Amino acid sequence: MKKCLGLVVCMWVMWMGAVHAETLDLGNIVVTPNRVAEDVAHAPSNVSVIGRYEIERSNAGTVGEVLKSVAGVDVTNHGSSYSTEVDIRGYGDASVSNVLVLVNGRRTNSMDMSGPDWQQIPLDSVEQVEIIRGGASVMYGDKATGGVINIITKEGIGKDSVALFSEFGSYNSMKAAMEASGAREKLSYYIYSDYSMTDGYRDNSQIEARDAQVRTSYKLSDQVKFSLEGGWHREYYGLPGNLRDSDLRTKDRRDTRTPDDHGDTSDGFIKLSSDLIPWDASGEFGKLVVDYSHRERQTYDWYGPQTAFFSQKGLIKSDAVAVKHVWEHDVAGKGVSLITGMDYSDDRNHVLAGSPAGDGDNLIITKRSLGFYNNSEVELLENVFIDGGIRHESAKYIFDQYNVLAYNTQEPSVDAYSGGLRYDYAKGSNVFVKVQNTFRFLASDEWYQTWSTPPALNMDLEQQTGIEYQAGVKHNWNDTLDVSVTPFLSKNKKEIFYDYLNFLNSNYDRTRRKGVDVSTRLDMQSLVHSTFLSSWDILMNYSYLDARFGKGNYNGKVVPRVPAHRFSLGTDIGFPKGVTLNVTGRFIGSQYKNNDLRNEYSRTKPFIVADTKLSYKLKKNLDVYAGVNNVFNEKYNDYTSEDSGMSYNYPAPERNYIGGMKVRF
Repeated sequence: MKKCLGLVVCMWVMWMGAVHAETLDLGNIVVTPNRVAEDVAHAPSNVSVIGRYEIERSNAGTVGEVLKSVAGVDVTNHGSSYSTEVDIRGYGDASVSNVLVLVNGRRTNSMDMSGPDWQQIPLDSVEQVEIIRGGASVMYGDKATGGVINIITKEGIGKDSVALFSEFGSYNSMKAAMEASGAREKLSYYIYSDYSMTDGYRDNSQIEARDAQVRTSYKLSDQVKFSLEGGWHREYYGLPGNLRDSDLRTKDRRDTRTPDDHGDTSDGFIKLSSDLIPWDASGEFGKLVVDYSHRERQTYDWYGPQTAFFSQKGLIKSDAVAVKHVWEHDVAGKGVSLITGMDYSDDRNHVLAGSPAGDGDNLIITKRSLGFYNNSEVELLENVFIDGGIRHESAKYIFDQYNVLAYNTQEPSVDAYSGGLRYDYAKGSNVFVKVQNTFRFLASDEWYQTWSTPPALNMDLEQQTGIEYQAGVKHNWNDTLDVSVTPFLSKNKKEIFYDYLNFLNSNYDRTRRKGVDVSTRLDMQSLVHSTFLSSWDILMNYSYLDARFGKGNYNGKVVPRVPAHRFSLGTDIGFPKGVTLNVTGRFIGSQYKNNDLRNEYSRTKPFIVADTKLSYKLKKNLDVYAGVNNVFNEKYNDYTSEDSGMSYNYPAPERNYIGGMKVRF
């Protein structure tokens, strides 16, 4: 359900464009870098955009899977798509707390360490995905240390229409969905609903999910637009757990050691937004966007005898308000952009956990955060832009414990700054440099450790801060070849992590990450001019990342769960009469297993996975497709942890198949 909602103002600015709340062509627009709509041609090389065209031609079933081939992005899970984690810039096991995920500008990261639930964002309802590789703390605040992912959903456009989807696949997977959309002179609407289920690749990895969402807007005048969004998600899932090396030698890799573990989630939200052009319809005084959202998320996990009969319930209620003013005009013939805003959130997490013995937790954790920011961009010379930003953010945590009758508070605050320079030297081409501070506050269950004996607050932890340096070039050769290269260096202080050797959340003294991301897209059809093809694109991405600890007990050691090399190569071929073929391959290099902080044990094996999909547009209103995932039946593990010489593995699916259709009315 972490869908199109709204705390962050940017989403509606994007839909509205430069002035009068008109719908924008997303094919040419990106909104995430500066929280305002801008031409994608001006976006720096560390920004990637995945449009609806690429989504429909991929084998992906979730947004997380769409991201697997993006440069600098690593996607893993713990046995099912429910547990998907996305890492940018090499944060390993702490990635869910260092990558900010937005849906139409709204935060979907919970106040705890659970991270976004990618299963709750139906891919059929997604129009575009925008990825910032690297920190964005000045614009977005807490958790935007490694990167930002903004998922933009569909809106109602054009005549009234209805579409029906159905999909079937391996492991008794099926999905049925419906969407309806349309727009009048002042009113637009989009409605989506689906039901899906799968037995999953492994025993006890089943998922059953239901979704419903609505998005509507009303344009009162050229100066005023109101919108309403709402959504609901419910899912039931198994928790297959890990398999030891000995299990993989003696059992089927699809087995589970935890056949009784399971959970369910219910998540709902509502969002109200207003887009205003105050005082003067010309936009002389800028634009004002105000969003309010409310969200309630309930979770329940139960662990059977293999994990000591432990259960946990959680109820998170969140309210958020975002206010933003955007002023974009020419001054003395040069472009000037001033973006000023405020983000406020009030999150409350009621945790109940324990075992049959009656011990456990009963507490309410409250987090109230308030951030003020400003980002300014000025055109110094023709096509040369300088920008600078500042943010002050503070938070108050309240820990109200009922099981031990204790009451504690913490009130961290931080200032962050950014500065950069960009030169748009040709169409779709630019170079940029940027320096910025990054930060993240502790998650609620990093402060409070439910697994310690007895559960307790750890008040010695400090907030994470850092600095990041980026430079890059993006070049477009006659709309035939696009190449982006982005080297980077980041240094963090007091990075927050789980120290399994001491069974405590802790702070690293120092960490350092350096690397480079390379992305290319070649339009082969414009070179070969084949009469047998309607289109032919080749895409290649490569990432190198060296993430290491500095100082302290692990000085010089490599951060676990961070592959040094990632490479993807794909091609998308369009044939006459509506036939398209997509083939994508990914190489993931070796990495130290999770918890191997001292780099004492062997690395994981590198692996290569290839997927393919064939689509056919039978008629104007009917599409069919079939695909094969893991074509070469590679046997690999999505995630592996280490404990005293014993590896615990989460096997990834072997070769599997999908097929489906879409009918439009």
